[in-house]
Amino acid sequence: MGKLAENSIISRTNALVVTLAVALFLGSSLLTLYGWIMWQVLKPFDVFVELVFALVLVQRAAAKYYYELDKKVIRITKSIFGHPNQYEISYRDILGVYRHPAKSTAARSFGRSYRLHSALDGRLVWTIAYNQPDNKGRMETRRVYFKPSEKMLAALMELLPDKVKTSEGEIAGRHPAKPK
Repeated sequence: MGKLAENSIISRTNALVVTLAVALFLGSSLLTLYGWIMWQVLKPFDVFVELVFALVLVQRAAAKYYYELDKKVIRITKSIFGHPNQYEISYRDILGVYRHPAKSTAARSFGRSYRLHSALDGRLVWTIAYNQPDNKGRMETRRVYFKPSEKMLAALMELLPDKVKTSEGEIAGRHPAKPK
């Protein structure tokens, strides 16, 4: 199999929802600014909440994702305003790929979770569960949320036939989580 790569896709519906959220945010910010100018009332909590909301909107709407299947790894590049951040997951470390949200009730603890998909992408969210050493060298189970195309899922299924489109319960059964 050669290298397979794809970018995140902007869905019209999701772009409309994010545009509405930005409009509501701007309206709220203007009301806070108006109250500050007219009545000299500055509400620090309101300003803080609006700044956090702005950061979340920018991160979710402005981020672009590039998914790439290589010979030995799946590589996901997150780019916000031209600053790329790359994540690599070795195929041998992958425990399974399943649809999000998980439908099982298996108790599984994840050391870290990464949301590596655009809010504007209309495709289904999938989860990659994998093992990777933490800073102290201990193995830790992590997960990545991403939005691959059907073509990429099929290619992953060829590479990892018993691990793709499985359930979280099957993953937990194969590799039980260690108690903390």
